[in-house]
Amino acid sequence: MTDFRDSGLPNNPEMFKAYLTYRQNIENLPEEIRAEEAPLKVARIISEHTADDKPVILALLGLMPESTWGLMGKRFGGDIAESLEESRLHVATGYAYLRDASPLVKQITMAGAIKAFEKVEQGADEMAESLSIIRMSGQAPMNFKTPVVLITDTYAKIRNACEGTSGMPGLEATYAEKFERMKYAQADMIGQMAELGIFIAGMPPGAAPAEIRYPTFEESGLMDTPKVRAAYDVLTTHTRVRPEDFEGAIYAAQLLSTTSPTKNPTAIAAALIDIGIREMSPYDSVFLQKKLDWDVLEVLNTATVYQISHPQQVLGAPIEFRQVAVANAIAVMDDAREGGKEFMRVVAENPEYPKGNILQNMLALKRVSIMSQQLFAPALGRTDMPELDRLFADKLKELN
Repeated sequence: MTDFRDSGLPNNPEMFKAYLTYRQNIENLPEEIRAEEAPLKVARIISEHTADDKPVILALLGLMPESTWGLMGKRFGGDIAESLEESRLHVATGYAYLRDASPLVKQITMAGAIKAFEKVEQGADEMAESLSIIRMSGQAPMNFKTPVVLITDTYAKIRNACEGTSGMPGLEATYAEKFERMKYAQADMIGQMAELGIFIAGMPPGAAPAEIRYPTFEESGLMDTPKVRAAYDVLTTHTRVRPEDFEGAIYAAQLLSTTSPTKNPTAIAAALIDIGIREMSPYDSVFLQKKLDWDVLEVLNTATVYQISHPQQVLGAPIEFRQVAVANAIAVMDDAREGGKEFMRVVAENPEYPKGNILQNMLALKRVSIMSQQLFAPALGRTDMPELDRLFADKLKELN
């Protein structure tokens, strides 16, 4: 474990006290966390960009358990305890609402990301050595494993949330530079791996994570009201949005915006959030209650399209959620049908395609059809949008 004199931290009594507190705490943590020394590395990055001790101390105390925050406030000032609580909230939500964070928390977040970028670059260098061995010997070295990659879009959103608002422009510049270097190193590593037939699980062969280009609200085709705009803003800045979920949310919200003359902005806003952002937690609610109208939150707190197992969950929900559920089912059926068409095209071009895989694909399509029929069809006639109901029925026939 690094001694204080070798830590690279400012040499003053307050910093030494914070270092001793950090060291006492980290000694009780698992070996892999002790060896990583993440709080110290983050603190060092911040100290290179400011003469202010406060963010450096906050970084050192980043892993302190919640039960100690009151004591930390007495030792280092009440604002440190408040910042620890605020930081933990942003960690718990995946930095999805970082635009709302204080400069201190933005500084800590950027420094932590810079550490992650440097780790990717180091990992890329190590991977290059391993790939060189594979090319020469035809065998992977001992303990070879595919690397964990960073989701580029998440860190682009963190950059955007902190740009010009962190109170530390030098750190922002370092973040931007290290981010670009990480993207290049990661993409190059993934490309080299693909040349040898080594792929990252869950990603297209040879493809590196990329930033998502979101349409402007004016390009989205959504009903233009402050309620819907607020939800769209949350969706397009949220770090936990998956590309496929964003597409599904936009499609469903577009249906609710255009299918019927009876447009309900509450349902459209709820569709964007519920379909676009999975696994919402009470931590999300802390931030969303300041961003979304109460009626949208009420719908979101009633149910979610990702946890429907019985038609009564739809029938017993507010009418806005029934609209969201039926629109989402239409989007899912359309996606399944298009996926089935593409799959059959691949099969037609490859006669040797395994018959077992063909059967599995057809069964998956059938499951979508059965699920739509059992869970959502009972809501038809109860959405106050007859045009949406008819579209659902038509899409179900096409899928069958």
